[in-house]
Amino acid sequence: MLGGIQNTISVLLTKNHNLKQDILELKSALNASRTVTDNLRTQLRKAEKVNDTLKEELDSTRKKLNDQIEESNRLDEIYDELEQYTRKNALEIIGVPIIRIN
Repeated sequence: MLGGIQNTISVLLTKNHNLKQDILELKSALNASRTVTDNLRTQLRKAEKVNDTLKEELDSTRKKLNDQIEESNRLDEIYDELEQYTRKNALEIIGVPIIRIN
């Protein structure tokens, strides 16, 4: 009976040792996963900052573009008004031959 108990204890000690090794491996893998996760979080934060900066630049560029479009439209209107004003007093004569003097 003592031999059976010793044999059972030996088996339990072996299983215990194997479980201890498995737990150590799992802890190591968990620590590696945490490191990777922390690195990914850091990279994500950096990417979010870059994204925010790019959004601000895009908004600024869109505003400048809209301002330039408005200015272009305003200048087109002024140009059209000037063209109309200069034609107001212009007289076009058709059918009169041009005489050239040499």
